[in-house]
Amino acid sequence: MKQLLFACILTLLVVIFAVQNAETVSVHFISWELNMSLALLLIITLVIGSLVGLLVATPRILRNKKELSALKKQVNGKYDLSTPSSTNLS
Repeated sequence: MKQLLFACILTLLVVIFAVQNAETVSVHFISWELNMSLALLLIITLVIGSLVGLLVATPRILRNKKELSALKKQVNGKYDLSTPSSTNLS
């Protein structure tokens, strides 16, 4: 229920943002020229920035998961966690 409420509030905020920033802007890049609404431009920029950030962070995330898995195996091998009365702490 909290997720639905959060999604509704976020959607409302995005709609308000889009309505308040509906004016058309010109974007010039090298030899390209685009005319689009400011809200759309900002949303596209946000999505592209998020994707770039995710691509940059992915190798580190995967490396951390692999390291965590190796450490869990090392701990499970050193301490027998399958039985609660285990005293193998050497």
